[in-house]
Amino acid sequence: MTIIAVDQGYHFCALALKSKNKVFKRTLTLDTKKLTSTLTGTFVQELQQLCSEADIALGDMRFIAATVGPSSFTGLRVTLAALQGIAFGNQAKVFACTRLALQAFKAFQNTPEMTHYTSFLSNQRGAFFSQEFSQQNSLVKEISPVSLVSFADYPQKNYDEDTDTASDLIAFAEKISENAWGDYTNLVPFYGHDPVFKRKGD
Repeated sequence: MTIIAVDQGYHFCALALKSKNKVFKRTLTLDTKKLTSTLTGTFVQELQQLCSEADIALGDMRFIAATVGPSSFTGLRVTLAALQGIAFGNQAKVFACTRLALQAFKAFQNTPEMTHYTSFLSNQRGAFFSQEFSQQNSLVKEISPVSLVSFADYPQKNYDEDTDTASDLIAFAEKISENAWGDYTNLVPFYGHDPVFKRKGD
């Protein structure tokens, strides 16, 4: 299976492509004041360069994995719209998850004996998105809804984002049965399908 993966963060966009058991990666550092212009001008170009390194045409991609937030709403709109177009045009299968679920997956991979994990992700506004997960048969299961908690309640938590994440997303996607993958309609921003956190932009 050849997979292209994209994790859109607040200040970065991590890309990875796995082909023939080799992973090609790159991370874009983003200027939050120029997200739309930066991503619009470079995102698809960076994807094409990854494909070139792997000697694969972007039009031949049949498996796409992406996070859908929480993240910069502006960044998500750009990257997910581009991936929707690629997925639709290629009739590709799509695996989409939240960045909270990806964080939990990575924690479970690092500590296989752990059965429960609480993900924390800064919203860049003085609070964390938080959600609890369990691990069952190597699969990540949500056991609580997403909530917002104050930085003050969790002073020991790291506010920095992990930027080496796209290869983890590929590993996460590979754990999911191909039959459970969807199509381009799965690429809906987190804020769009969770009305508690929906907003017009940032």
